[in-house]
Amino acid sequence: MDNLKKFAPYVAIFVLILLIIFFTSQKNEMKNGALPNNFSTHADNLDEAIKNVPQIQFFTPLKEPLDLKIVDGKEFCFADYSFSVNNDATYMLDGGTMRLKIDGSKVTGKSVFAIAEKDAWITTYEGAVKDLDLKTNTRVLDVWEEQQSEGSTYPKENKKLILTGDNVKESDVPENAHTAVYCDELNEWQGIYKYVTDNFGTYPGYIIVDYDQNRGKMAIIVEKDKNNPNPYNRTTQELKDFFYTTNDQHEVIDLKLN
Repeated sequence: MDNLKKFAPYVAIFVLILLIIFFTSQKNEMKNGALPNNFSTHADNLDEAIKNVPQIQFFTPLKEPLDLKIVDGKEFCFADYSFSVNNDATYMLDGGTMRLKIDGSKVTGKSVFAIAEKDAWITTYEGAVKDLDLKTNTRVLDVWEEQQSEGSTYPKENKKLILTGDNVKESDVPENAHTAVYCDELNEWQGIYKYVTDNFGTYPGYIIVDYDQNRGKMAIIVEKDKNNPNPYNRTTQELKDFFYTTNDQHEVIDLKLN
């Protein structure tokens, strides 16, 4: 028994070291998902790339539904992204974002949705916020929307947006719901994308972010030989780790690629 007491402090220290190693390894894992097993930064052919399109969780799911009881002064953010495949078998992001700001009974907003390799549809909204429907926990936003694309501006249309606890959708196209996300995360995600395109002369075909630790992984497009007749040999995607810094408004002010 005395021998056991003698070694007890050493056993305690050993257990403590194991616990520290365990929690450190847990912290270092990507919170918003790991690389899918079938993800490849570059496929050998278009069919393979299409078959292996990765399924990524871009944003942290909301812990609780949006609070729609008091909406004055609030901003609501929405985002939906997926992948398409270029003719050179590299991946490209589809989808976009929507932001809605409510001030009293007035709502204003903007959405930017783009299909890869095509000009974005930019839509602005302005209108009125209706009362909360307690039975369905929804609010109707009676808005005028104006769309722009490929240099053209289209006539304004009156639309009704249905704001729910986890998405927003047009009343006449309810299947096209846009998922609610944390605005701070959306600010950072958009800032990362913009920083890369502004400072590295390329664009990400894939981004996954650990927002708590300000780091992530991305596949950036790299040109190999633009004159190569074989499209699969013109560009490739390189997988990079990155670390970024934000200000108090969650705007990305610096980013390093590894």
